Amino acid sequence: MQNELVTIGLVTYNGEKYVRRALESLLGQTYRNFELIISDDLSQDGTYDICQEFAKRDSRINLIRQKEQLGQLKNFRFVAQKASGDYFMWAAQDDWWHPEFISVLKRALDENKRYGVAMSSYDRILENGSLYSRMVYKGADDIITMSREKVLKLALSKYQIQKFYYGLFRAPIIKSLCSRPFPSCKAHDRVLVAEAALGARFYSVPDILYKITTYKKPL
Repeated sequence: MQNELVTIGLVTYNGEKYVRRALESLLGQTYRNFELIISDDLSQDGTYDICQEFAKRDSRINLIRQKEQLGQLKNFRFVAQKASGDYFMWAAQDDWWHPEFISVLKRALDENKRYGVAMSSYDRILENGSLYSRMVYKGADDIITMSREKVLKLALSKYQIQKFYYGLFRAPIIKSLCSRPFPSCKAHDRVLVAEAALGARFYSVPDILYKITTYKKPL
């Protein structure tokens, strides 16, 4: 595998309940050549202290505490603009990743030069630890087999493709997406994924390598 730098952008705000788990799973990635940019948006709980603890023991972490609160959208854009890697991924403070997440997705992009972003299948997990839903990109849901037009259409629908937002991107795509302010709307992730689909092909991996905390009620 080529050893280019991967930037991970983790945004935090009052996330002391989950951020330790997120940091442990990111630092436990088998792909080692990455920088982890953490932007704390003036948390009022113990989040920043936890992040400082990790930053003191791992030089790959660049911890930033904002002087004025940015809000979620500006914070996501901030970490992307600070990135210096050849590849980039956003990270949410309450999610966690299989140790092979970066390795598998980067290998997919290394071996498939026509693709701009790769994402694994994933589980959505309730706060009590039970499974809420599962998205597996295979068969009829294999994104690789879909035309760009269909991917764009799905990005603007209720289909679970917006989680490509948390996939591994080639850095120029992210830099382009972040060249202007993010859309200020409830489903900004769908808008950004749709914008990405206009200029990049999506590569899906059937392995479940990502777990997302969801705050919905049990089905």
